Amino acid sequence: MLEPSPFLLWETSLTLRTGGGHSSNPSLANFPQARQPSAFLEYGGDLMFFRLPTETDSAYLLFSGDNREYLDADNIPGEQNFLALAQYLHESPSWWKSGATVSYIYVNQFLDLSEIDSGIGTAQIQGNTINFRPSFGATWSPQWNVLLELPINRQQFSNTTGDFTDYGPVLSLNRVLPRGSQATLSYTWNHRAYDDTPMRTSEGAAIPGSLATLLYNHVNLRWQQHWDEQKRWTTTARLGFTTARDDGSGYYDFNRYRASGTVRYRIGRWSALAEGGGTWTDYRVQTVALGDDALRSIQNLFASIRLEWNLWRELIWNVNFAWDSSVGNVALDSYLVRTLSTGVEWEF
Repeated sequence: MLEPSPFLLWETSLTLRTGGGHSSNPSLANFPQARQPSAFLEYGGDLMFFRLPTETDSAYLLFSGDNREYLDADNIPGEQNFLALAQYLHESPSWWKSGATVSYIYVNQFLDLSEIDSGIGTAQIQGNTINFRPSFGATWSPQWNVLLELPINRQQFSNTTGDFTDYGPVLSLNRVLPRGSQATLSYTWNHRAYDDTPMRTSEGAAIPGSLATLLYNHVNLRWQQHWDEQKRWTTTARLGFTTARDDGSGYYDFNRYRASGTVRYRIGRWSALAEGGGTWTDYRVQTVALGDDALRSIQNLFASIRLEWNLWRELIWNVNFAWDSSVGNVALDSYLVRTLSTGVEWEF
């Protein structure tokens, strides 16, 4: 038989979504009197091109974007995010596979600045991220496989300092369980070099002419379990631990603990997803304030629930509620936000 045309091997998937809701604190304000509750409208979509599996090669392209506009808060701009991603994977008939992923991400939204190592409090951030992620995997039995990734990441911010380049290997060990369940243990070593963030003394004073460099160690455990043959009940548990160490006084050093879980239930046209968890961050040198010896610490807790109903074919209606809280012994690290939304998604 003749080889099929390469163009016929590609399929397209388009998803459009729109909705609205209400946020109790869209700017993640640190103090109750500064919160500006607002209704919002949002819309977005995903466009995917994927190559049908033939022999040992697969590939796909994904473009995804969302926009949110607040109706009652004139001084809070809208929020946008965009993702462009391309992935290629070659799987050998024997025991190995290799591939690479290239992605670009743009975000314009309010973020918790403690996720940027020099940051305290919250602010609206415009960020651009470019990531290249080659990978090599091996399988030595139907139950066990391992994956090595070597990502290089470039992060730039349009309206604040904190630009950086980081790289480092990611090693993941995966165990395939009955009914398609999986357990994965991964370790990441990461080197991050900042363009414009200075090193600081243990008291927090910037050191002129210096640039911060941090080393990270991440350990993550993920267990996804399908509890019945029809996969109506599915749970996912995640545990993680991160250490960050700078190459100076230790001002940026912290230990971070993570725990979260999800429960999903599907029956007929209905599905429900509940998620919750938290992160706990303890700084090793950085104090609450000059003259106060108490070490900075932050606790983030979150919970959400999502209900979906398949109205007709690929048209899905959803309702979402999310609760997010941050409590720190530095006042600027604390905020609370509750978001209620509803909308529809239609896949073509």
